[in-house]
Amino acid sequence: MLSLLMAPFVPAFTYFLIRDRGMDSSGLGVMISVFSIGMVIGAIGATRLKGGRLGLRMLASTVLLGAGLAVGRLMPSAAALGALGLAVGGAWSVVEVSYVTIRLGASPEALLGRVATVAHTASVGVQPIGMLAGGLLIDRIGGGMTLAAMGLASVAMALSFGLIGSVRSARAEVAQPSAPPSPLQTTYQEAG
Repeated sequence: MLSLLMAPFVPAFTYFLIRDRGMDSSGLGVMISVFSIGMVIGAIGATRLKGGRLGLRMLASTVLLGAGLAVGRLMPSAAALGALGLAVGGAWSVVEVSYVTIRLGASPEALLGRVATVAHTASVGVQPIGMLAGGLLIDRIGGGMTLAAMGLASVAMALSFGLIGSVRSARAEVAQPSAPPSPLQTTYQEAG
């Protein structure tokens, strides 16, 4: 769902900075770099956090991400917008790392590849729909308002999923290695 909502982020952010804010291409480059640095810091930080309720962490980070997008157009200066971009980039990475960790922990070991493939296909498959909707919104209401709409939709989505107890309480399950088959099982399987 977040892939659908965040698909038009780059075009909306670019339109917002260049058209709505009047930044030049070097300012755009700096802002994208600051956002990317936030993503790296968020990813490193998320991997350092051990245990805990990853579902709650993922939901809280989605709320922070959405709130940051919603208020970004109100930032009075490029420096304030950059600081917010750093935080939003970090929150986005925490969401992604938490999601992948939960998905891997919840999937049976024998099906990890299949589950990951289906999840990735679904995620990538909805992005053109999000890009279409985002393009229409950018054309109608501009980049800043599109980012705000994306942010508010993300907050609403996180709060809705937060009502589901199993999502809130999701934890990383450490998969226990399966025991090797006994010699009797191996012999029986080879004979059959």
